[in-house]
Amino acid sequence: MQYFTGEVYFQHELPCDPSSLTRWRNRLDEAGAEELLAQTVEAAKTLKAIRPRELRVVSIDTTVQEKNVAHPTDSRLLEVARSKLAERAAEADINLRQSYARTGPRLNRQAGRYAHARQYKRMRRVIKRQ
Repeated sequence: MQYFTGEVYFQHELPCDPSSLTRWRNRLDEAGAEELLAQTVEAAKTLKAIRPRELRVVSIDTTVQEKNVAHPTDSRLLEVARSKLAERAAEADINLRQSYARTGPRLNRQAGRYAHARQYKRMRRVIKRQ
């Protein structure tokens, strides 16, 4: 990686903090990324690094992009579903006997703590209660 970024000698430390790259990418947003790509293509055309006919077909490899996918049995998803159902019931003027507004977030935190401590039997019991 250091060779491709223009470094001449090997360096043991990272060129920048990875979290700052993440923050920059989030600030850039989708429109900014498209603008950055357009400017890069225009610069390549200007420098004659690529010919316009090479841009007729473009192959994109998305295997290295991070995915924001949560596991379907995750306690967070259960808590989100519970809260959304409670909101919809309130919008439809349905009085719920129990909304689990206090116990839902607490059970979510407990499941996360048990998973972190590798206490999977306790975690599954909490998720089942959710």
